[in-house]
Amino acid sequence: MLSACGGNFNDKLGEILNESKILSVNITPNPIPKPNVNTPTPFSIKVKVDITSVFDVITVNLKNPANSDQYSLLAYPSPCMTSSSACGVTTYEILCDSYIAENNSTLRTLSCGDMKRAVTLPPGTHPMLLEVRHLDILGGFSKFADDSTTVNLLIQ
Repeated sequence: MLSACGGNFNDKLGEILNESKILSVNITPNPIPKPNVNTPTPFSIKVKVDITSVFDVITVNLKNPANSDQYSLLAYPSPCMTSSSACGVTTYEILCDSYIAENNSTLRTLSCGDMKRAVTLPPGTHPMLLEVRHLDILGGFSKFADDSTTVNLLIQ
């Protein structure tokens, strides 16, 4: 019935509920070059979003290579809380770094923003899940995301 009205159920429900949307994601550079020891290699994640609530956050999650069903939260910036001009359609840039702690290490440690969170991964292609979620008043996240997308992060 909804297809006859010009859309699918989830899209129409999202419009009715005024949910936030992820419009595009761009990681620069991608692939992320191998960093020198103890010298960060910067990269950025630009997320174009349509934020409809001051309590919406963008969660950045990297898939855990040891357990394909788990993701590790890397960052959760809130564009609209820091500036009311970031509400609506905006492009939000999340600044990140890739590190190597030792000369012979095959692992990369990634961190983003000022969240002081880090994820350690081997080089390769890693799925990155970005979601727009509502921040709960008690500090958690809503059970369901308003919108989500997965992009591949290439780590050299």
